[in-house]
Amino acid sequence: MLASEGTSAARMRQLLADVLGVPVVPLASRNVSAIGAALLGAKAAGVVVHVEVRTETPVSPRVDRQCAQDAYRCYLAEVARINS
Repeated sequence: MLASEGTSAARMRQLLADVLGVPVVPLASRNVSAIGAALLGAKAAGVVVHVEVRTETPVSPRVDRQCAQDAYRCYLAEVARINS
C-alpha cells in the first residue's frame, strides 16, 4: 500500500513497483497519517474500530524493467551507456 504525497505521481508508483518487484496499491485518501493516528489512539483506549480503506488502481511491475530490481546493476548499465 502506498500512502504519501510522494507516491501520488504515476512515475513514482511505477518506479516503486519496478524496484520492489511487486504490485503496489495506492490508497485513495491522502490523509492516511491522521487516520492511522486515530486508529492507534482508539486501540490505546481499548476501542475496536473497523475502517474500510479505499484504494486506487494497483500498479504492477513492468516485465521489461527487471534491471530495476537490481539497482546497482542498472546503475552500471546506465553509466556504460552514457560513457559509450
